[in-house]
This record gives sequence, C-alpha cells and structure tokens, in this order.
Amino acid sequence: MLVFLSKTLVLLSGSLCGASVVDPVPTFDHRDPVTGEILKCRKCPPGTFMSAHCTATTPTQCQPCKNGHFTDLWNYLPRCLYCSDLCTGNLEVETECSPTTNRICRCKEGFYSADDFCIRHTECGPGYGVQTKGTQQTNTVCETCPEGYFSSSSSAVDLCVKHQECSSGQSVLLTGSAYSDTVCGACNRENPSSSSGGGGTT
Repeated sequence: MLVFLSKTLVLLSGSLCGASVVDPVPTFDHRDPVTGEILKCRKCPPGTFMSAHCTATTPTQCQPCKNGHFTDLWNYLPRCLYCSDLCTGNLEVETECSPTTNRICRCKEGFYSADDFCIRHTECGPGYGVQTKGTQQTNTVCETCPEGYFSSSSSAVDLCVKHQECSSGQSVLLTGSAYSDTVCGACNRENPSSSSGGGGTT
C-alpha cells in the first residue's frame, strides 16, 4: 500500500512540474497577409495602442497613448481613444484623464444628476425640514415638521428644530408652530395701588 501511494505521488509531482505556465497576456487571431497563416498575436496593455500587427517573426508593436487619449483594457486598437470633454458648468472631475483612464465627471456639491443634467438640490421651505439629504444621484427629500418642531427658513440641509421649552419663571407668550419657535417671556403685572390720594383733616 505504501509503495502504491509513493508511486502515485511521484506521478502527480511529475505532472505538475511538467504543466505549462498560462501566459497572462491576452491574445487575438490575426491572418498574416503574406503567408495567410493564422497567428496568435499579443494584445497591447492599457495605456497603449497597436502600431503594427505581429508577424511570423515579430511580436505585436505597441505605442503609448498621447496626452488626452487613453485605453483602459488590453487591446489591438489602431489608435487610442479620446478622453471625454472637460468637466464644466455644474460638473467637477471625479477621475482625471490619463493614459489608462477616461475622464469622469460628477455633479458638484449641492447638485444631483437627472437626465444627463446637474440640477440643484430642492430646498425645503418654511414648515418643512430635510428628511433625506440630496446626493450626487438623488434629490432632497422633505418632510412636514411634526408636532413640537419647526422650520422658519428654506434649506436643502437643515432639519426641523424642536420648539424651545420656557424656563422656570417664564411663560409662553406665543405658542410655536411648524413655521416658528415658541416665544417665552416674563409676564409683568402691576398691582393696583392700595393708597388713595385724599387729604388729611384739620
């Protein structure tokens, strides 16, 4: 039994040692215009393009992308791709153009993308607060201020604020609403004079 296992391990190790290493460089088929032979040509790496096909005696010729151009995949393109236009208006750069990446724009802070336009986030008006802040992909979600809370201004970021509670010795002069805070103050009451203005007797 031990002899059998030893022979099996020897055979397996021999198979592994003799296994071919997979070439990590992707290839494509190309017919040699001179010989008509189908060749396995190597693709060009990202950041380059194919300047000449491989032949039976020479490998694929690759050249680097010029400024403002890119390729982000292994390829056999005859030229690099143009980077997207500059990010203007309400757009800002998320990823800059490089030999291996296209330029990617995104909406600026305070704007979101809708139908290929950057639209300013909606402001929640008085009586409303922000339930969910807007992102670069979504608009603001507003909610009516619940009982005991208020908002007196328009904002795309502010939440409803809790009404203040009058401290000891103060009274509610004006009850708060969804649009305004509670107004507190001291009630000053004048006591009527107990003295009269009559003259004395002689």
